[in-house]
Parts: sequence; structure tokens; C-alpha cells
Amino acid sequence: MSAPAIRRTSSTRPSISEHLRQRAAVADLKERQRVRIISQRFAEGEMKSARVRVGGNYYEVRPIDLALLQKGRSPEWLGLEPIPENEEV
Repeated sequence: MSAPAIRRTSSTRPSISEHLRQRAAVADLKERQRVRIISQRFAEGEMKSARVRVGGNYYEVRPIDLALLQKGRSPEWLGLEPIPENEEV
């Protein structure tokens, strides 16, 4: 015998507006966490540092920090300080 089918009541389904709100929140988080590489510096054939943009801020990062940012870590978690706006990007 097969298990009885479980019926979902309307109270267990998220409403359309709740679903759209959740999708918008995820999209916003992804945009804030998107890592854009602006420039990279190489020496002796390997990357020494990169300038990246995360959210609206620019950071100078080492290769290990870049890898962690790309895996989803936040600049705050890594202890990175934004490059001051008056410094040329």
C-alpha cells in the first residue's frame, strides 16, 4: 500500500505576494553581494592584489580575500575597509 497523499491547505502555501517579497529580498541580497573585479595586479606571473566593487564600495583585496568574497563572504566578515571615495579608482 502506498502512503496517503498529503493535502496542502491554503494556509500552508505562501501567498503570491509573500513569494514575490522573498524573491525580491534574495535578488537584493545577490546584487549587494555581487563581486565585480575592477582591476588586478600581477607580479612574477601571479595575482598579488585586486580592486573589487561589492555593493557600492571599492576594496583592495588579496587573492585569498577575493576567493572568499566570490564564495559569498561579506567584506565586513573579512574585516575589509572600503577605499575612501577621494582616492582615485
